Amino acid sequence: MTSENRRHSFFFGAKKKPKTKAAEPLPPDPVLEAKINEIEQLSEGQVNDKLQTMLEDINVTSEVGRQHILGQSLQEKKGLLRAWILRDHRPTGASQTGPAAPVEFVEELKKFDFSTEFATENHHGHIDSLRVSLSTNGLSWVKKFGEHQGLDVLLKILRSCSAGTYQGKDAILRRIQHQVVRCLKAFMNNKYGLTRMLQSEQGLIVFVSAMDPFNENMMADVLRVTAAVCLVADGHDRVLEAVTVNAELCGINRFDPVLTALKKTNNPLLQLACLQFINAIVNTPEDIDFKIHLRNEFMRGGLGEMLMSLREIQLHDLTTHLDIFDEHRETDFEELLHRFQDIRVEFTEPEEVFRMLRNLTVNTDSEGYFLSVMQHLLLIRDDFWARPQYYKLIDQCVSQIVLHKSGIDPDFNYTRKFNVDVDPLIEGLVDKAKVEEAEARAYDLEQLLQREESARNDAEAKLHTTMEQMEESERKYETQLIEKDNEIRQLKEELIRRPTVAPGTAAGAPPPPPGTVPAPPPPPGPGGGPPPPPPPPP
Repeated sequence: MTSENRRHSFFFGAKKKPKTKAAEPLPPDPVLEAKINEIEQLSEGQVNDKLQTMLEDINVTSEVGRQHILGQSLQEKKGLLRAWILRDHRPTGASQTGPAAPVEFVEELKKFDFSTEFATENHHGHIDSLRVSLSTNGLSWVKKFGEHQGLDVLLKILRSCSAGTYQGKDAILRRIQHQVVRCLKAFMNNKYGLTRMLQSEQGLIVFVSAMDPFNENMMADVLRVTAAVCLVADGHDRVLEAVTVNAELCGINRFDPVLTALKKTNNPLLQLACLQFINAIVNTPEDIDFKIHLRNEFMRGGLGEMLMSLREIQLHDLTTHLDIFDEHRETDFEELLHRFQDIRVEFTEPEEVFRMLRNLTVNTDSEGYFLSVMQHLLLIRDDFWARPQYYKLIDQCVSQIVLHKSGIDPDFNYTRKFNVDVDPLIEGLVDKAKVEEAEARAYDLEQLLQREESARNDAEAKLHTTMEQMEESERKYETQLIEKDNEIRQLKEELIRRPTVAPGTAAGAPPPPPGTVPAPPPPPGPGGGPPPPPPPPP
């Protein structure tokens, strides 16, 4: 059998016509010719109005693209309008082998129900033809498809395909499910289709049900679309709601499919789609507390370990999204720390802090828990050493829970009771506090001892200087004393060398001649004293 005979048309596996017959010219269409002739008669203003309609139909939303088309010459713009009319023209008649109009597709797809019948290649061919039509036709065609309940029909088919996703399906049904996802992707690739999907109560819920980690290409398409929806107004809330509802229906955690796919796959396209979805979910909200909550939910599922392994792949796009994730995480944590510092700076009075907490919890579900915390604080034993350690331990626990630098929230489902024996911890903290105080006192005494030693060293230095000064003075005194002794000895020697003068002899009188008898001394005075002086001359 040739490849041509193996091909199928839109319905029931009918063979396509030979190419020679398919290439035969179509019979003239008076309506089409009238529309073409009408284009030639339009003024430039009317052509521009038609072009505006055409741009809306082909979903050209960029202002740059619109200005480029509107800035062309009149003949070029008329050529664009003719091409647009010819593209949207669909002949009818016996030669038509499948649905061409949106309503025809809708009516045929209404017959599909894979919950009660087996999927076939014919079903796959019909849905693939719809995907091509949604992708290539203009916005007016997509609008007609949506107006005839086309979106509801696609969601119904996807719902029947998604049943038992995690139990596995046959290959054809999985391919059909992927084609339906691609149809919805093409339908949403414009403002009208996206708006219709967001207006549908069950639309996104059914769409995210196709997050199948075992169908990698389909899941990558779902993740890309939902990540893009998160960026439009109200899109983030709707996507998060859809993921949550679908997880509750499946009995799993809402981000388990994404984390499972990221953990098991080696497909870079799926890894990139997972990171795009995670960044869109986490970084879109403006509330920092909500962002941290969503990020921690991913981290509790094991994202932290996966991020390290993804870094080792060293693909540019993956690295870019990993950097985005880390940058936002660091920024949010810094803001949280600044907020904590502001609280510590602004609320330094215990009464003010208590009043603030009281106002935040009054008449809320938190009030009972806040009261319980206060009551438990009253049970701390009255001990000079133990009480500060209790508060120190509580402060450390609260800081770790609230600030959670590791990026992981406490598991509120499985840590309702902390089986921790606090008494040994407190005793250890008390002993540690005693040791710290003893060490502090020892440090103070050591500082005092150092000061005393320094003072003693200064005194010894001063004493040594004084002793040196005294010794120097003593040496100078001894030197002077020796000099004085020498002077006295010299004087004595001079006195000895001088002649002796007799008493009563005038100084300078010559000595008596030799042989002369000296005159006798005068008689003593009365009472044996010296003789009286001679009488004065008359």
